[in-house]
Amino acid sequence: MPGDSAKASGARPSGRRNVHRRRGVRTRYSHRGLLRRERRAPLLRQLRRLRPVFRCLDGLYQLLKTDQNNRWMLILEAPIVLLFVLDLALLFVLKQ
Repeated sequence: MPGDSAKASGARPSGRRNVHRRRGVRTRYSHRGLLRRERRAPLLRQLRRLRPVFRCLDGLYQLLKTDQNNRWMLILEAPIVLLFVLDLALLFVLKQ
């Protein structure tokens, strides 16, 4: 069979490339993955150092956002109370 001679000689079947990485075996394009990982390593280290800073900033942002929401609710609640008091006053005045 034609495929047997290729298997016996150790050659790959035509049209297929060995692009997968195997443990301990450098295959085609595996060096590109290593280069990408080496380039990413310093960036990942910097991100790990910045995580506590981001957490602190996130906590401060949430605190300020909560304070802003509370202030806005108070501003919206004040006219409602004033209108309610005005409504009660008009009821008592017009009833008499």
